[in-house]
Amino acid sequence: FFGLRFSRPLKNEAVVFVNKKESKISSIVDMFFVGFPLDVLWLDKNMKVVDKAVMEPFQIKKPRQKAMYVVELGKGKANNLNIGDKLRIY
Repeated sequence: FFGLRFSRPLKNEAVVFVNKKESKISSIVDMFFVGFPLDVLWLDKNMKVVDKAVMEPFQIKKPRQKAMYVVELGKGKANNLNIGDKLRIY
């Protein structure tokens, strides 16, 4: 429920949220009390990007498809990633 609320902008880091199973509802991202924009990626259980958005403070978004992972990055950090790309997280 807290995520990046009341935190500082991300620089060269990312935050990954992991759901217990793929879901649209559990993967909703809200930007309430996040005072800076973020790139958000939604990944399925195979780490494939199923949705992508640039989110501004106080927005809310549900992914187009079910996702297991939600990746939040600094604005502009996901410019070279597209829906359908597969990621590997270390």
